[in-house]
Amino acid sequence: MVNVKAIVIETARHVTGRATGRSRRSRGFASDALFYPLDNQTFSGLRDLWAAIDRLAPRRNRGEGESDE
Repeated sequence: MVNVKAIVIETARHVTGRATGRSRRSRGFASDALFYPLDNQTFSGLRDLWAAIDRLAPRRNRGEGESDE
């Protein structure tokens, strides 16, 4: 039996897609055009996947630097 976990990856403004993984490896599947370069890429873990997402998502799309004023 193969143990595969899947999670949904979201930023403040986008559902970027999902990640599946086995044994510390993660594969990304993009659901937003901004993140298509990550589609079907393999990463050494979720930390590396998030780093790739951070390189693609402009700061304003990650919800940073916003205030409630």
